Amino acid sequence: MMTTKDSRSRSGAVRAAGRRGIRASMVGAVLVGAAVVAVSTACGVDLRDRECTSNEYPVQAVGPEGGGQCVTKGKEPPAGTVRYPKGQVPKRVGDKWDLYWQDHGLDANGKLIKK
Repeated sequence: MMTTKDSRSRSGAVRAAGRRGIRASMVGAVLVGAAVVAVSTACGVDLRDRECTSNEYPVQAVGPEGGGQCVTKGKEPPAGTVRYPKGQVPKRVGDKWDLYWQDHGLDANGKLIKK
């Protein structure tokens, strides 16, 4: 038969083991997260959002205010929008060209307009 003292020491041991398990799980989760970041960085994976999906291309609204949208590949840009100049197309949010086009616009002929 188990005494009250035995039961208290046993429940304390169970709690301690439970805490160790939680700590081990937390440490494991942190290590897995660090490994994912390290591997994605080493492989050159860019975690920023893409401007458009793989079956779309970005276009910019005509005028100094700009703004943009994505158009399905193979389709012409909608009225009031133009394609970005070749080599100056933003691919990811916050990339060099995304930042550039925040301060520049295009007219209806695709000529540069400084904002």
